[in-house]
Amino acid sequence: LCSNYQLFWSKQKRTFTTDHAGDDRIKYDHNVKLHTDGFIKTIISNSRELYHNLRDDFRAHWGFNAGLIIVIFSYVGIFIGRFILEYRRENKELYLKEKQMDLQQKQMDFDHEYKMIELGLKQKSHQQEMKQIKTEKESSSSK
Repeated sequence: LCSNYQLFWSKQKRTFTTDHAGDDRIKYDHNVKLHTDGFIKTIISNSRELYHNLRDDFRAHWGFNAGLIIVIFSYVGIFIGRFILEYRRENKELYLKEKQMDLQQKQMDFDHEYKMIELGLKQKSHQQEMKQIKTEKESSSSK
């Protein structure tokens, strides 16, 4: 009875202390391969390869599969989110540049109109001065 009891606990200890991942660490090494076609292709191919390597050990355990799917989708979601934020930032910068250029154009138009008004006033005053000079000459010549 005592020997059976010790045998049982030694087997239990062995099953708890044996770390399959530690024994087969080389099996779990995953090399990330970069594809020149793009980030999404790299993500998908590396995820597939990692899943195929790990699937055999876990035999499609639902918790592992759910966790892996969540990790993959969050990984893809992060990249898509970064692209969306970058796109929005560029659009905002373009919008601000266009708005600034419109303001500059309006300011230039306003300055041009102001100069034209000043020139128009100068021309009118110059014409009035010329008329006064003519009238003074005529009045002095008539005397």
